Amino acid sequence: RRRNRVEPPIPQGEVLHLQHALGLAAPESLAGEKHATTEAACSLFISYSRRDAEIIEPLVKSLQVRGVNLWIDRTGIAPGQAWAREIARGLRSARIVLVFSSRNSMASANVQDEIYLAKSENKPLVAALLDDAPFSDDVALFLTKAQHVDARSRSPDAFVRDITNLLNAAA
Repeated sequence: RRRNRVEPPIPQGEVLHLQHALGLAAPESLAGEKHATTEAACSLFISYSRRDAEIIEPLVKSLQVRGVNLWIDRTGIAPGQAWAREIARGLRSARIVLVFSSRNSMASANVQDEIYLAKSENKPLVAALLDDAPFSDDVALFLTKAQHVDARSRSPDAFVRDITNLLNAAA
């Protein structure tokens, strides 16, 4: 059963200070829908199911407004680029992987692949809970150990505060 609080603590090897982990981005990163380059490091890789796009969009925008330098497929992959390669590059360039956990994402082979790659790259995972769906057996081993942030009934601003508090507590 999931709890509505942020837990468990980040393991010692994954303790990250907010400023270092999220690397607050310059305001120019918020301009328009320009495509990000995966060559430069980003702070946060967003893993989600496209079926949840309308739900996560306000949360992602709130993170961006707060200056979080993030990578998400809709702006991280330019037309004509090989999506699998660009996703792998985006994930490898990130300091943290934020997995939006839902029935849809737990059924998504792409989300599962991103979680596997994150673990193979030793990337810290944070699970943002969108609904009450349990973690799928394919990724439960990884996400059960990850930090959890309840995004089910939180405003975008409260969600960003939760992410900020989680990372500040780990500093």
